[in-house]
Amino acid sequence: MSTDALKKPVETGLISVARPRLLIVDDDDCVRDALSRFFKLRGFEVDQARDGLEAVEKCAGHVYDLVTMDLEMPNMGGREAIERIRCIHPALPIIVLTGYTKLLDDRPIPGISGVLTKPVSLWKIDEEIHKLILRDVADGPQTQR
Repeated sequence: MSTDALKKPVETGLISVARPRLLIVDDDDCVRDALSRFFKLRGFEVDQARDGLEAVEKCAGHVYDLVTMDLEMPNMGGREAIERIRCIHPALPIIVLTGYTKLLDDRPIPGISGVLTKPVSLWKIDEEIHKLILRDVADGPQTQR
């Protein structure tokens, strides 16, 4: 597949969202790099964080349109990071990407926008992100820029 097929702009019918900004949080370098490359080709601005602590620090200093969050990470896990990010940006969409969905069955995380189980295709993640970003465009701005 050529990379040109990946370079479609993010569109909402008549509205085009200018370079949505994502934060990809995962302790696995391969996962972060693959997601980052894919979404940059799709027209997103992408930042990365290796753990929940770095994610909270980045969210305190930047505004994101969406965060993908792993759960099991060193230093600070995804559950605690989500709670802290919610204090900073209460309406920020957060998608949990995890191989440990049993953790969510035992203790659901309030306020998450979705859960995808690893391994998951890049296209499925793209579909979920677009649904959330397009919903937020239709609903109006949720956070200050």
